[in-house]
Amino acid sequence: VHVKARRTQAGVVLGWIRRDRLNADGWDGAEIALSESAERYRIRILDAAGREVRRLESAEPRLLYPTGAQAEDLGTGISSIHLAIAQIGDGGLVGEERRLSAQIG
Repeated sequence: VHVKARRTQAGVVLGWIRRDRLNADGWDGAEIALSESAERYRIRILDAAGREVRRLESAEPRLLYPTGAQAEDLGTGISSIHLAIAQIGDGGLVGEERRLSAQIG
């Protein structure tokens, strides 16, 4: 998934490279085709112990985690973020979740 986290005045911008369950074996550098009718993700923000503190959704492989929400969930001045990302498929089916941490740049 290769998540990158960047701090902005509005909050932490998370971005990742999307994956797909079907026809995703191309390695030519181009964006893979999406096999679902729409692109949708569930993002769970986790505390250092791995407990969910916030659940968000995005219709693209990026998300703004607003400063106010971050302060409420994790406090201020954090240097890394722990999260879990899963693709939401047609019919609302949630795919396998990828847990990871990203340094905030």
